[in-house]
Amino acid sequence: MHKVLLVRDPSHQQLLAELASRVFQLLGLNKVEERESSNYVDGHYFVAYAESVAVKVCHSDDEQMAEYPFWVVLQSLTLRKDTMPRIDEAPESVAKILAAGGLNVFVPGPGWGKIDWVPVGTTHSA
Repeated sequence: MHKVLLVRDPSHQQLLAELASRVFQLLGLNKVEERESSNYVDGHYFVAYAESVAVKVCHSDDEQMAEYPFWVVLQSLTLRKDTMPRIDEAPESVAKILAAGGLNVFVPGPGWGKIDWVPVGTTHSA
């Protein structure tokens, strides 16, 4: 599974590090890493791990949905046997948690990321 949630803070613009910290706190994830990669906007992103999912937070590069400047990427992992927290990794469940914590979240519908995608999906507001 590789799902992307589009996120913005309606109260003010935040730095990537601040938004990542907030997302991880809302999800109860405390083992966080900042990583560098030329595959990401600005060359870096933040990642935290739950029992069976990696949660990445990065800047968006989607001009069509520019009102959402951040992505929260949910990427399935092999089940980790250490003491990682367990979260419901369904995109809608994560979106509801983030919205309850004050963020606006857009869960893209099918076909997201393809050329000529029409922005359809579900919006969760703070």
